[in-house]
Amino acid sequence: MPIGGSYVGTPIHLRPTFQQKKTHFGRGYPWAAHPEGGKIVYRAGDCPVAEKRCAEQDLIMLGGFCWKDLTPLLDEIAAAFRKVTSNLDKVKELKA
Repeated sequence: MPIGGSYVGTPIHLRPTFQQKKTHFGRGYPWAAHPEGGKIVYRAGDCPVAEKRCAEQDLIMLGGFCWKDLTPLLDEIAAAFRKVTSNLDKVKELKA
């Protein structure tokens, strides 16, 4: 269920900076750093989890204006770190 007043609103890959690739004073980095960088296209649907969270949840940027209890969000982040660090052998296998 949507919570009104989402602070983040639009996922990063759908923001103008990524759509127009105009960063670093118009130089287009990091895309311009690779010969194929200009072919990269970001579309709605590419990052469904991020898109859903931005659409359905009240996401805020840490360090921004915080008017709500961040404990549940911080608990999720801590759980994710615990999950990854307790399975480092599996993470190393994924890298190989």
